[in-house]
Amino acid sequence: MSVREEAEELACLDVLGLLDPTERAAWEMPPDSAEAIRTLRRELNESACQLAWLAPASEPPARLRARVLAAVSPARETAL
Repeated sequence: MSVREEAEELACLDVLGLLDPTERAAWEMPPDSAEAIRTLRRELNESACQLAWLAPASEPPARLRARVLAAVSPARETAL
């Protein structure tokens, strides 16, 4: 995999929020492709936003909602 291909792959992962802060800070774009990668990241971000709006709205199953609320209740009480 070339440096450019690796930078493009990391840009995709970054746009999807799949890089942790350490990984995000560690990857550097080659100077000759920095503008191209920034453009790619911007376009990928726009596409991801558009895809999010295309997904049909749906209600989560009641069981899932109950599990999520039960999981966050102890944390919420601790924070108060």
